[in-house]
Amino acid sequence: MQREAAVAEIRNLQGFSRFLLPPSYEDLQAAGRHGPDIILIASQYSCRAAIVPMLGELRHACFPHITLTHLETLKKDFAKEIRQASFMRPEETRKELQALSQAVWDEIILSIVIVLQQDLRITCRSRIWLCSTAAFTSIPLHAAHPFRTKTDGRHELCLEDVYICSYTPTLSALIRSRQMMKTR
Repeated sequence: MQREAAVAEIRNLQGFSRFLLPPSYEDLQAAGRHGPDIILIASQYSCRAAIVPMLGELRHACFPHITLTHLETLKKDFAKEIRQASFMRPEETRKELQALSQAVWDEIILSIVIVLQQDLRITCRSRIWLCSTAAFTSIPLHAAHPFRTKTDGRHELCLEDVYICSYTPTLSALIRSRQMMKTR
């Protein structure tokens, strides 16, 4: 009872109306005003992305072939291959890293790009904000690449060709940074 009264009193103070509450959906949308917020969620039940556009409703990108166990393996494989690549000469091909980046493109990022392009009509070279959780935090999502060539000889586009990726540790951090920019 005392706790609720103290929290209510704090929420009545200017600037503390959301004390101990999660950010509102409107705050999440405002945080992504320079590009959508993409929260990558991994649990024992499913792995997916929640996409918060600047306007409109939340969208989802599902990763039907990705499980939490698969993400943990991917995380370990990336760590191992990055360590091994550090001992390779620059001219040596990093086939294992390419295969991992291709898997990230095929199984995770392509689903997000489809939602961004087809459902939300986010134009190429727009900024997107990636907010990784769980095992996603150790996977270099920005390096996703199909490593394929089209029939006309051109290479398929990779994530860095399509969007400008930025990371945020939490959406609250992104919201606070936007609020700080307003006060300057």
